[in-house]
Amino acid sequence: MTRISLTLILAFGLTACGDASGTAGTADAGTNPPTGADGGEDRNGDASSRADAGTAPMPGFTGFAGFPADPSYSDEFRSGEASGGYPTDPDTRLSCFDGVDNDDSLVADCADPACQSLGSCCVGRGDCCEALSAGPLPTGLDVSGCAGTDAAACVSGLGTTFSTFGDLLPFLDRGALAPGGDASGDAGLVLGEAIDLRTHRVVLSADILSAEDCTATCLESVAIGFAPDAPMGRVVRPLVALLSSPSLNQMRLVIGDEVVKSFPVVAPSVRWSLTLDPEGRVEVSNDQPEFTAYEAPFAPAAAARLVIYGRSRNPSATGLGGARIGKLTINTSLCDMPSAWNAREQLPLLDSGSPAGDLGLNLEAPALVRDADVTYAAFARDGAILLGELRADGVELNSTGRPEYIRPDATHGWQAGGFDDPALLRPGARTPEVYFTATGADGTERIGMASPNAADQFEVGAAPLLEPRDYGLTGVSQPTVAEHSSGTTILLVHARDAQGTHIEAFYRESPAAAFVRITQGNLRALTLSGSARADADDVGEPSLVLFDHAWHLYVARRQGARYSVGLLASDELVSWRWVDTDAFGASGVTGAFDRLGARSPAALVTDNSVELLYLGLDGAKATLGRTRRSANGGSVAP
Repeated sequence: MTRISLTLILAFGLTACGDASGTAGTADAGTNPPTGADGGEDRNGDASSRADAGTAPMPGFTGFAGFPADPSYSDEFRSGEASGGYPTDPDTRLSCFDGVDNDDSLVADCADPACQSLGSCCVGRGDCCEALSAGPLPTGLDVSGCAGTDAAACVSGLGTTFSTFGDLLPFLDRGALAPGGDASGDAGLVLGEAIDLRTHRVVLSADILSAEDCTATCLESVAIGFAPDAPMGRVVRPLVALLSSPSLNQMRLVIGDEVVKSFPVVAPSVRWSLTLDPEGRVEVSNDQPEFTAYEAPFAPAAAARLVIYGRSRNPSATGLGGARIGKLTINTSLCDMPSAWNAREQLPLLDSGSPAGDLGLNLEAPALVRDADVTYAAFARDGAILLGELRADGVELNSTGRPEYIRPDATHGWQAGGFDDPALLRPGARTPEVYFTATGADGTERIGMASPNAADQFEVGAAPLLEPRDYGLTGVSQPTVAEHSSGTTILLVHARDAQGTHIEAFYRESPAAAFVRITQGNLRALTLSGSARADADDVGEPSLVLFDHAWHLYVARRQGARYSVGLLASDELVSWRWVDTDAFGASGVTGAFDRLGARSPAALVTDNSVELLYLGLDGAKATLGRTRRSANGGSVAP
């Protein structure tokens, strides 16, 4: 797959899947939005020297490049030299996320072409997608080379997946496709498989031919668009379609049961285009120079079918050309839309393949990591860390013949209050490590780590891995951890200081080194509790993954008693943007286990999708749930 308008081929390997990763830097800086430029080249390769902002650098960024999510995403990330204005410095990139039109271009931030070269700007955009060479829809349909009138035989011979519907089936008419149908109902073709319009961008371009000698009483019509994934019925009610009405000499945009716009037809054959964007925009255009493209909102469906339908005169009775579809091209691309989750499911807890009973009670803070063909899971339970395995049918908590726990040693004061909030890391090819919150006898929360010994049993380190007072903090908890391609370990935590709670980022270049706090950038400002940008009483429980050439940070946002899962994105763990403050929340379905919200996200990248474990809230208890979403295929995780 090739990203639309992207001029660089992207490739990068990552060994950690459970949380995700970042090259080292030093330097300290503030956290206010920068006054520097947005610089960059857009996805068509057009450079902008000034872009969206001025040129004054933000203090403290010199020499610190952050941790590029994908070093091969741009040569400038590796060389530090801009070719054509790519935003190489964090201060430059930060102005792509400050909410200000810094260069007076009438568009701001990720809408500015200068910022669109950023992988983090691509997340959640319906016009920044990966073109599919093979997908649920064919690449087009051209019946002009077929003889006779048997449309089904022709389409079958072209190798296109299809089905027909209606009483008078589609037929070939003068090298084009007539839909069939009659006064009693529609007929036509369904092409390809069901498609999720919440994640796919589709451009349909077709030669639509008007019927000959079609008066006011003529029933001829032909349409192309998308209908619900259900039997078509006698009258097709499309989700969105272009409908040719020759008796009115009009082309109509139909959304649901409503004609939202009519366009005059000025020539017998016009090439019309219908573009559907997963953000909920549909655009109509054609090849006539005087035509102005028209855009309208629509509701993308999770399952839709591409359909050609309409009503035709009996060709043998009239000998006149009817309304029909000539050459059709279909361009389909897959987009990274963070709110387009598939069905949610309550995830069973298993004990040697059977329901876990009381073993599954009081589980908190799920964590995941992939190791070859095994997905490890970890949970907090009663002050200890419980290890298990994620399977297709649930979470196995007893895969070793007994529950496996990592328990605190009360003789060590820094862990006397128990363990919580596990995070998993598989560094290189080694056995996963377990990071966790350790509460001390003094009530201070620190970060600890357990790693496997020679007997393949987890041993807790003798001292905390992260001591908050060493970094001017009063507490650190809820770790998420990842490994960068350089071997650098990235650690994000929920931190507390005198101003409140927020997310902090740290790194260390080797197991023997101390963690360095990343003070540059805007992560603290974006996640500070009660701040205008965080817009929440607390932002915590982070889960970091690398997906589609950008860092994705899932967080739980608490507003009063309500929880939802939000998403931030970054190119290098320094410059961050809120993609969606409610990417995953209450389902709104009466009786659902997560109807009142979701928290404790644990994201795992597998193939071209993100799998999310979470705790669903129904007002009485928290229940483990699972969902998944697909995206561009830009994942660099194994």
